[in-house]
Amino acid sequence: MEIEPLWALREGAEMTLPRDIEFCPHCEDYHQPVPVSLEQTYTIRDWSTTITVHTTACSRCGKEIGSDEIDDRTLTAVYAEYRRQIGGKEE
Repeated sequence: MEIEPLWALREGAEMTLPRDIEFCPHCEDYHQPVPVSLEQTYTIRDWSTTITVHTTACSRCGKEIGSDEIDDRTLTAVYAEYRRQIGGKEE
């Protein structure tokens, strides 16, 4: 007997996923994400910084899923720190 996935489209219904399920591009399937904190290093020109990024990972394979929102927040923080440390020292 095959069990229909939670997100299966039923006739006349809109396709919706449970809010706690995301697609994992590594597993190529839907799984519940888990929060993780990762140390990541970013380099702008010859300046580097390592920050802790709070993101999500797949509960099955453990690889980072992330999102556009998380990426935007992270890059905004990195560039703000770059501007704070470098200030007016642009070449």
